[in-house]
Amino acid sequence: MLFFYRKLYSCLLFTALVSLAGCSSENDANPPGDGVAQSESKTSPESDDSQTESDEVTTEPSAAEPDFTLAATTLAREYESDKPATTKKYAGKLLRLTGKVNSFHRTLSGSGLMFLDGLSTGSKSGRVKLDMHELDRNPWANATIGQEVIVQGRFPENFSIGPELEECRFIEVTGDVKPEWIPAEQLAKTLSTDAQQTDEKYEGESIYLSGTVKKLDLENSRIELGTDQKPSAVLWSEFTNDFAHLKPGQEIKVLGDYVTDRSENQIPELNEIMLVAPQWPDGDLEPTKMYGNVPHFTPDRLVEAYRSNPRQFIYRYRNLDKPRKKDLTLADLYAEPKNELQIEGVIEKAVKEEGGWSVYFKNSQNHEIICGFLWPTSQEVEVLKPGYKVIVRGGLTQLLDSSPDEAIVLMVCKVIPQW
Repeated sequence: MLFFYRKLYSCLLFTALVSLAGCSSENDANPPGDGVAQSESKTSPESDDSQTESDEVTTEPSAAEPDFTLAATTLAREYESDKPATTKKYAGKLLRLTGKVNSFHRTLSGSGLMFLDGLSTGSKSGRVKLDMHELDRNPWANATIGQEVIVQGRFPENFSIGPELEECRFIEVTGDVKPEWIPAEQLAKTLSTDAQQTDEKYEGESIYLSGTVKKLDLENSRIELGTDQKPSAVLWSEFTNDFAHLKPGQEIKVLGDYVTDRSENQIPELNEIMLVAPQWPDGDLEPTKMYGNVPHFTPDRLVEAYRSNPRQFIYRYRNLDKPRKKDLTLADLYAEPKNELQIEGVIEKAVKEEGGWSVYFKNSQNHEIICGFLWPTSQEVEVLKPGYKVIVRGGLTQLLDSSPDEAIVLMVCKVIPQW
């Protein structure tokens, strides 16, 4: 249980940092009535369905009109010519850029980076860096190296180390540019025939590779392609949650860096791989019902929705798509989280420790659902017992890179009275 409270502290710190970053939220519905929950042996009334159902959270922000529209090469030239003047001109402004994709990478947190050609086409000189919006986290699935794109994002307001934009979204992808897919079996055959020539050809290159999943070892950041009889390639990635929906026998396409220092000389290896296809399918994220403007779940439905696409679930129910709020006050920072959802189910166990309570909900998949109570009232303590059926409301605290098997954690929880 000490582990949970360490996680609880981390989540509180993360929530504060998100607040400082300026994520705003909608107002909450008032909890109905007075009283406390009942044990499972007593029938609890249904939630009030007569309340007006709120609009679904929008996950596609509209493309606002940009402050500037220009070519990526123009931005790179301006920045190279006069960095201070360019920074002052564009600081905090919304830019729409047209350019050719140079390469893809990841940030340290795993989100997508896309670079456009800058001063020198095809080289790293003066490239324009695009830190992609969470909804376009995997830009390599939407565009190809060498393809013309139109993107929109915001120039950093306070500091930049080069021509770059933040929170970038695709506006348009143009041109019939298709990658040269190399079948893993073909690359393995070529490597076994002449390893030196193959290494010289692909050394330092990012290549597009296709193949069949043979084995998934996501705990060790390893994916093996091939058949039961013979492996055809080994893929390495630190960001394994992007691959958690894959199954052995499935055909996949990836982009990754060719490795010459291989663990097995005759088997091709790619490092820092990025999954092009298939991407996670859209999740079934709908709650059991709406309780005013608060999503209401049974434990089983909560687990089902979360596991269908963890990233989409977290993005939607942590309200990360809300407009950013400027000029935060202390009241904003310490306000209760409004990215709330609630769970109606039976308590499996409730543990009191220094600093609060942790309450676990039963569910058919034995997936950990943990609700953290910092200062439960005496009435709440009476019903925070195994076997009691309660409605608990709290703020979702998952990090965006949470795995499908990770515990679902709600914070600053409270029991919702049922009469």
